[in-house]
Amino acid sequence: MSLWCLSAAPLFFSGDMGKLDEFTVNVLCNPEVIDVDQDPLGQCARVVPLEEDTFAMVKDLADAARRWACLTVVRWKHA
Repeated sequence: MSLWCLSAAPLFFSGDMGKLDEFTVNVLCNPEVIDVDQDPLGQCARVVPLEEDTFAMVKDLADAARRWACLTVVRWKHA
């Protein structure tokens, strides 16, 4: 959800909402996350490299606030 809301992209869910557990419904319907995604400024977050396999995504919002996420790329070899 963090990547989705920082990307200013629409969220499509094609499952049966009536069959989801409470946790999943709360994740999909979190008003704070939806507010970040639908911010009036409409900007996508920018990627800021931090280390070799770590980066941040920083999104500027219409009220001059910022939201960010720190992500780590995990690489593993397939057998």
